[in-house]
Amino acid sequence: MSAPALKTGMATFAHAHAAGEAWRQTLAACGDTLAAQNAKGAVGLIYVTEVWATHLGDMAATLQQRLTVHHWTGCAGFGIFAAGPEYQRKPAMSVLVDPSASTKYMCRAWRVRRRCSGLSAARRA
Repeated sequence: MSAPALKTGMATFAHAHAAGEAWRQTLAACGDTLAAQNAKGAVGLIYVTEVWATHLGDMAATLQQRLTVHHWTGCAGFGIFAAGPEYQRKPAMSVLVDPSASTKYMCRAWRVRRRCSGLSAARRA
């Protein structure tokens, strides 16, 4: 279901991945793994397969309550490629926590998110 912390460059990401039919249970399993890794940081990343794309906001809110991570963002795609398994054509997620991201970086990221949110609202109208 999950792997130990992932090292990329200078940062060591805490991460978890899982597949399942119900997103809440799958997210809980990933949250358990991240909690066991004592995941903390400025940025958390949630990747999901497209079937769960509409739940990203709820997933971020759930993880925000559970873990010591300041900001969450996410995206959906056709598959999840984790450390080992590949999840394609089934509900799955991968969650990473970057302990090295600075709050200066986050200011830029949230500014972009606000612009994107406005575009999404305009498209719905």
